[in-house]
Parts: sequence; structure tokens; C-alpha cells
Amino acid sequence: TDRLVDLTEEGFDAAVRLGRGGDVRLIARPLAALRWVTVASPEYLRSHGTPERLEQLAGHNCPTVRDLHTGKLLEWQFQRDGQPLS
Repeated sequence: TDRLVDLTEEGFDAAVRLGRGGDVRLIARPLAALRWVTVASPEYLRSHGTPERLEQLAGHNCPTVRDLHTGKLLEWQFQRDGQPLS
């Protein structure tokens, strides 16, 4: 869900969340280190075009991630060989 839920109050038994910290009433264990990748289906690219530069992503239907603590949408950040791209 996109809605930030109170896992304890709403009776959830388990959840998967990204990031650090969280509710001190919960026991959290890291599952794995993540490496983000950007992908699209061939059908989507045929319909909407294949972006060739990062700034072209602004016109595409891209998923967003919300910061668990602030509720703000996170900006996408790209790197090549460990160096930020802009």
C-alpha cells in the first residue's frame, strides 16, 4: 500500500520496509542489501518512447518512494561507477 500504516495499532503480523529506523515497538531485522535498477517493459517503451537522457524521465510514468519518517517523496538519484549523474 502507499499508505503509511501503524503496524502495531492495525494488527499487522509482518511487513517489509525499506530504510533504517522505524517504530521502536517493533523488532526489525535486515533482509538484504538492495541495489536499485531502472527498468521498463518493451511494451511501455514502444508506447511512450525510450528516454536517452536522465531529464527525459520527468515525462514518464515513474514510481515514487516516500520517506518513512518525513512522508516526502524521494528524488531519484543516479550513479555510474559510484559517481553521481545529473
